[in-house]
Amino acid sequence: MIEVQKIEYTVTVFDGFGAPISGVEVSFMSGNTEAAKVKTDKNGKAAAKLVSGEYTVEVLSDALVPSAESYKVNDASPSLKIKLVALAILTPMAKLLEKTESIYF
Repeated sequence: MIEVQKIEYTVTVFDGFGAPISGVEVSFMSGNTEAAKVKTDKNGKAAAKLVSGEYTVEVLSDALVPSAESYKVNDASPSLKIKLVALAILTPMAKLLEKTESIYF
């Protein structure tokens, strides 16, 4: 029997101030197949023990930007740190820009 080597791949999600973000959904994809789906813990960390290889990491959250983004992890780089910004912080700026754009001199 051949033993398949598994590696722990980790993703840490934090905000613009460096604080960890919990509850963010992280999917590890191998092609079109979802190898694992986990949520970040209180330290912003999501980990999955997977067969050695390369995976696309998708980070999903309705309240953060980017709301869906893909990254790569592999045997050479099994951990990844991702910085996300709260959508609530960007919304007032977007409204300010909308108002600014409508002012003509």
